[in-house]
Amino acid sequence: MAFPESVKLTIRRKTHFQCCLCKELGVEIHHIVPVSDGGTDSEENAAPLCPTCHERYGANPIKRKFIREMRDFWYELCEERYNLSAERLNGIEKQLQVLENQLKGSNFPLFPIAIFYTLRHTTTADAIERAFNSQPGFKKFQGAEPQEIGSFRQSNVPRYNSIKLNITESHCTLSGTELEAVVAKHGILGETAIKTFVSMKVHFYFMKRDTDANPSLSVKKIFDRKPQGISRIELFDRVMFQDCFATGWEVANPELNAFSVSDLKNARLVIEATFLSHDDVNLREPPVLHNLLVYFGQTTPHVLSLDLDTLSSCSVAESTTSNTRWNFANIGLTTRELVLKFETVLTEKILADALGQVT
Repeated sequence: MAFPESVKLTIRRKTHFQCCLCKELGVEIHHIVPVSDGGTDSEENAAPLCPTCHERYGANPIKRKFIREMRDFWYELCEERYNLSAERLNGIEKQLQVLENQLKGSNFPLFPIAIFYTLRHTTTADAIERAFNSQPGFKKFQGAEPQEIGSFRQSNVPRYNSIKLNITESHCTLSGTELEAVVAKHGILGETAIKTFVSMKVHFYFMKRDTDANPSLSVKKIFDRKPQGISRIELFDRVMFQDCFATGWEVANPELNAFSVSDLKNARLVIEATFLSHDDVNLREPPVLHNLLVYFGQTTPHVLSLDLDTLSSCSVAESTTSNTRWNFANIGLTTRELVLKFETVLTEKILADALGQVT
């Protein structure tokens, strides 16, 4: 008779495929007590011996006790040195996952990150007048319907959402020194033509769907009181399109994983941006994202650019957390902290259309 294959495999694994006498690799499973002498095909009667030790000691009945003792000693040693408990196996698996993620991250890094966005918004008539009254085209528009695409140009970006509006009164832009002059006068009190975020957070939920789950990866940016990264504001009557490039993000990576662009598939993307409102105009006509380009990596960046249908889920609501910093009631000013929120799942279809590599 012979040992079942399951017994052979158990013995080999418990002794790491090494002979319990000489520790050579490549073992045969030996009957300590031969079947002819009443030995069984059980694990208790089995010992791992290399072919040389098997031939030298296997047939010697005097060595049976010695072989059993050496086998048991080798069992204990293997368990002590190479403890493969569930806890240890889980630890090894996590370390391997970290190495795999680091390898992926080194080839296709997800971060650092930059975001370009075009914000469509409006404000009060007085704020528009203060910003644009000296600009060519303000309340003097003459001509056909314009079809503008803002100031941003990058030929290999998968998508840039064009601006197409019927206008009757004004079409002008703030850029260069004119925009710098408006930025220099910008303050946090009162409505202005520049929509300045107080903070922005970008959350990635990789392979998660629970809205209450902690994000796998987050970046955030706290903005100064002066607008940052704005390159152009284009006015169509009373609707403005504000181009902005935001860099310098603070990263929160709880699991210390090196994510790659491949992890974006079916990930949930959530963007939350807070801003101050001093007039109900931001609740009546909330600002929305007209363009969103998210950049990943550094040496060979990827860019994710989303269409207007995807961006249509953008919403604005009053913040549910009170912030005493923005309580200006003592000077007779009503101020609200509003949150612009955009959320989507990056399906395979969206990524196929929206993800490209910058060359």
